[in-house]
Amino acid sequence: MRIYDLTDLRFSLAIKKSNGTGGSFFKARDNDYYYKLSYTSGIEIIGFESVYEAIANELLKQLGLYHSSGELLRAKVLLDSNEIITNVWKTKDFNPQNNPVITLEAKMEIEKVDINDGMAVLRAVSEFPHTVRNLLYEMFLFDYIIRNVDRHGANIELMYVDNKIQCAPIFDNGSSFFSTCQRDIEKITSMDILKDSAVNNFIGSIYLEKAAEKVIASYQRKTYSFDTSFLKGYSDYFEGYGDIIIPRIEKMINARKDRLNSIIEKNLSQKSSDKARDNIS
Repeated sequence: MRIYDLTDLRFSLAIKKSNGTGGSFFKARDNDYYYKLSYTSGIEIIGFESVYEAIANELLKQLGLYHSSGELLRAKVLLDSNEIITNVWKTKDFNPQNNPVITLEAKMEIEKVDINDGMAVLRAVSEFPHTVRNLLYEMFLFDYIIRNVDRHGANIELMYVDNKIQCAPIFDNGSSFFSTCQRDIEKITSMDILKDSAVNNFIGSIYLEKAAEKVIASYQRKTYSFDTSFLKGYSDYFEGYGDIIIPRIEKMINARKDRLNSIIEKNLSQKSSDKARDNIS
């Protein structure tokens, strides 16, 4: 595996004033690209979030969703003057024209929507132009599949292009899969991959499955299908744990995809029954 030399970059914590996990990830940038490391404790890398970003990126490609595409690098970097080799997620600036951007969290606050009321936020989103609304819906459902625990309002951005609102590409997908386990293999292997735990999400519900159910109730889409054969290409990035983690990720994707498909099919069946009943009456 090629090792890139990124020791000329200055990585620092990006502190955000939001409901998200501000200050968790070291970031850097040069003229054209952004670079992000996995979760750290001091100068020690203790997570695999950069790899999870890359895996989410591959799934988004399959779905054909507008997203901030990137590249996973194995690189030499400097953290607090200490040289380490680690995984780096590299993305290009998706707004080089500097169009006005606002986070969904900020827009809700401007419109006096209570960001602590998930259904109020979801109702507000339903009033957006359909191209914006639908991509947001797709994002929320995708978050269920990858178990994204950190889709707070600052991880969702809206752009104004020629004074028209549009959704910025989907970004920040690293706090997903087994990110809450960090590098604890015992936790990774024992986690209930379908457990609907509370997460840092303010759309619809703080519970991913409940949020997905609420989105599907007002948004009709086909069931999901993925080719997960690409996963084996990321095995080496898990630094000796690939043979354990890759099968667990594949199991998680398929299990959560199947659960979401069952919710979609149940909703379609209910709507069909309601329509038939209305026709009779």
